[in-house]
Amino acid sequence: MRQKRESAPAPLHRLARFLLLYGLALFALLRVVPAVALFVQGLYDGIDVLARLALVSSLVVLATAWQVRHFRKQSRERRPTRSRRP
Repeated sequence: MRQKRESAPAPLHRLARFLLLYGLALFALLRVVPAVALFVQGLYDGIDVLARLALVSSLVVLATAWQVRHFRKQSRERRPTRSRRP
């Protein structure tokens, strides 16, 4: 009986931590992310057309390279190994 009384604050501590973490995450989604997006949009609007084209092109190239690398890694892992037989 004594152990139950001593361990009672543990679930409350976990609940409080859960509510705090997810409350902070929700605050970030609702307040911080839009503010950062407006800041980045202002920076993006301030650059000229060629810089925008270079920025978007580099992002597409990076995303494509990442996808190709990821696909090659997965295909190497799935490929059966060749065993040498005499």
